[in-house]
Amino acid sequence: MSEHPTHNPQQPQQGQWHPAYPPAPPVKQRNWFMRHKIITGILGLVVVGTIAGALGGGGDTPSTATAEPTSAASPAAGGASSSPAAAPAAPKVDPDDVGNEANPVTIVEGKAFDIRKFTYGAGWKITSNDFGMEVTNLKVTNNRDDRDGAIVEIKFMNGSEVLASVDCTSDQILPGQTVTLSCISGDKKPKGYDRITINDMS
Repeated sequence: MSEHPTHNPQQPQQGQWHPAYPPAPPVKQRNWFMRHKIITGILGLVVVGTIAGALGGGGDTPSTATAEPTSAASPAAGGASSSPAAAPAAPKVDPDDVGNEANPVTIVEGKAFDIRKFTYGAGWKITSNDFGMEVTNLKVTNNRDDRDGAIVEIKFMNGSEVLASVDCTSDQILPGQTVTLSCISGDKKPKGYDRITINDMS
C-alpha cells in the first residue's frame, strides 16, 4: 500500500498578527454637486426660473391677441370668451343722405354749416316773440348746379325727444346766389335741450 503525503495546513506562526476583518475599501470622494448641496439647489432654481420665463413670455407683458375681438366661429378655450364683445359698427350713411330727415345734422347757434351743397352763413340767432320763436339772419348760398329753394326744419332735441321745431323756407335761388331764410314757429324756445339739429325737407 502506497503512502500519500499528508497535507497539513499551515498554522499561523506564533507571534504573527492577523486582522480580524478584511481591510475596508478606499472611500470614494463625492462629486462637487453632492458636496455643495445649497449652491446646487440655488443654481437649479435659477435654471428652472429662466426656462419658465422663456416659455411663459415673461408673464407681465400683455398679449396682443386679446386686443382682437373673439369671433363666434373661434370661441376661447374653456367655452367662454375672456374679452368683451365689440360694439357693432354704426352703419355708414350715404353722403347724399346726410342732412335728410333720417340723418339730421347737429348745428350750433350762430355757427356756419353746410347741407347738401347749401352753405348757411354764421351770425344767425334764435329769438322769442309773442307767437313763439323765430330764427333771424339765417342766410343760405346755393352751391348746387341748378336753381333750387331751401326748405329746412330746425329741431331742439333732448336725447331722442323733439322739444320744439322751426320751419325755414326760401324762394328759388339761382346757383351762386345768397338769400335770407324766413323762419317762424308757434313753439316757445324750450329749456333743457341738449342739441339743435337741422334737416333738409326739399
